[in-house]
Parts: sequence; C-alpha cells; structure tokens
Amino acid sequence: MTESKEAFAQKLQNGEHAFIVAAQDGVECGLVRYEIAGDTMYFYRLSIKKDYRRSGFGKRLLIELEREALRNDVRFIRCKVRLHASAKTYMYQNFGYVQYAEEIKERDGKPIYVQYLEKRLPVKV
Repeated sequence: MTESKEAFAQKLQNGEHAFIVAAQDGVECGLVRYEIAGDTMYFYRLSIKKDYRRSGFGKRLLIELEREALRNDVRFIRCKVRLHASAKTYMYQNFGYVQYAEEIKERDGKPIYVQYLEKRLPVKV
C-alpha cells in the first residue's frame, strides 16, 4: 500500500472501485480495487498493510468482493498473481479460485511468472 492518495483518487475518478477495510480506531489497513466488464469482475492490487497481515483482512476483502460481484450479477471473478506470491495464491485457492492460464512477462530483463486465477459464481435463479 505504497500508492499515493492522489494516484488512488485518480484511479477512482477513472471508474475503478475500491474497498477500504478499517482496523481499530479507523486506521486503514488494506484495500482491493476492481472493475466489472460484462459478467466478469477483475480485481487487482489486493494489499494489506504489513502490521495487519495474517489477521484475516485479506479474507474479509475477498468476501466483500464476492458479495459485490453477486449484487452486480457477475458470473466470474478473475485476478493475476505472480507465482512467487504463494501466500496470496494459497488464500485465493482456499476461496475456490482455480488457475486458467499462465504467462511469463519480462521486467528489467528478468522473467516474471504470472498465473491467472478465476472463480465461477453461482447463477441467480
């Protein structure tokens, strides 16, 4: 969560949404951004401040993200995760996300291994 409030505000003005979870005494501890395109929600930048990690805030964000998806008749929730981010991958898999693709990107001449995860939501009847 090192992004400036100004950069974050600009992204909100561009149509991105966000959840901010407050810890005790109203202290911001984490956020996730998402956008909806058709029947798919894409989320990115799920981040929790270091002092609040491993306290359930990531799980709470995923639960709220799924609620928002269901309110908007979304069928799929998708994200990208670097393969070295095994803790995030494990958490997403525990929430029912499965890998549907992978790729190798390059940054500064070094390979970055990325996996694409997806969760299918139940259809409203």
